[in-house]
Amino acid sequence: MYLVLMVGLVLVGATLGQAPIPCKSPPQWSANRLRYDFVEKVVRKERYHHDAVYMRTRKTEEIDEAESKEFYEIFRFYAQRKQYIINLKTKVCNTTTLTHDFPVYEVSPGDRFLGEYVIGSTAAPDQGVTIQEWGGVTTQGTRFAGAWTLSDCILVKHGYFSNITGPLEESSYFDVTLGLDPDVFIQPANCVG
Repeated sequence: MYLVLMVGLVLVGATLGQAPIPCKSPPQWSANRLRYDFVEKVVRKERYHHDAVYMRTRKTEEIDEAESKEFYEIFRFYAQRKQYIINLKTKVCNTTTLTHDFPVYEVSPGDRFLGEYVIGSTAAPDQGVTIQEWGGVTTQGTRFAGAWTLSDCILVKHGYFSNITGPLEESSYFDVTLGLDPDVFIQPANCVG
């Protein structure tokens, strides 16, 4: 009996002592994103499209500033290092060279597990969503933390932090759709080049 009890305790300890394994995020998705920019002190409401396969993003953003609202359509093609910014009020398109890397919104093997929790209820099956939080440091040395669903590794929250200035940016993702319509990356005819 003593042997059975010891084996049982060892198995329970081994199970509870396992480190969480980083999940693999879907490579293509779209979401609504609410982004707080602590540096510029603005709130950005965005429809965001993320394509890790072809390294491109698109967002339609509304920027709430103190006295006004601005509206932009931004296409970023990282493989070509091109960015197209369209002011939706004036219809003016600016083409610039991208100077930063493609944003990686996934859990990397070197990231640190920060915790796990359930949003919703745990009283009955399928009444809550299990979330895992992970953190790490970007290749530029900026600290970050993010939250992903355990079941499909869908990003729900992400933020960047500086040891000197504090929070830089925090984003919440909702109404996430997996996969992409490739037509969302076709920029208007007046904005090609």
